[in-house]
Amino acid sequence: MKLKSSIGQGQTSPLERGYVRRNTQRVLEPNEGCVRKHSSKSHQKHNLKLKKKMRRPIIPYHPHLVEKARFLRKNSTKSEILLWKYLKGKQMYGFDFHRQRPVDRYIIDFFCCELYLGIELDGYSHFTEEASRRDLVRQECLSDLGVQLLRFDDREVFRNLDSVLCTIENTVLQLKPKG
Repeated sequence: MKLKSSIGQGQTSPLERGYVRRNTQRVLEPNEGCVRKHSSKSHQKHNLKLKKKMRRPIIPYHPHLVEKARFLRKNSTKSEILLWKYLKGKQMYGFDFHRQRPVDRYIIDFFCCELYLGIELDGYSHFTEEASRRDLVRQECLSDLGVQLLRFDDREVFRNLDSVLCTIENTVLQLKPKG
């Protein structure tokens, strides 16, 4: 389709080059449309960046957990505060971790959405048999959603923080997208 305008002979209109005109009444055919074909290197790089940034789906959560997570963030344990110093602000290889993040029907102490990596710090309340069973069910449920969960004891964070950070770093590097 040639437009009668200031476009000279042999030149194509923006519509013919694949650009979409707003407020148009024209109905597009199924094989026709908004896909622009570019061979320039900048557009190829842009398309590669888009493919690399493909996000994982967002895991839904129960709305009532938002208030509980906010309360837990305001009342963090000492081990959570200590570990948070090393995870906040994208310090862990540029990945963003969130504190007390609702995921499905649970709240994870630290969660990286990009890697689907959760970190749990178990305090004294996790040492009973009932709590261990709940933790196992929770871990299986999160695993089914694709979340890898790392568990550390509070005492381990205080006594051997370097080992905890090393384990987290190794896991982040394993889960880090290639490229």
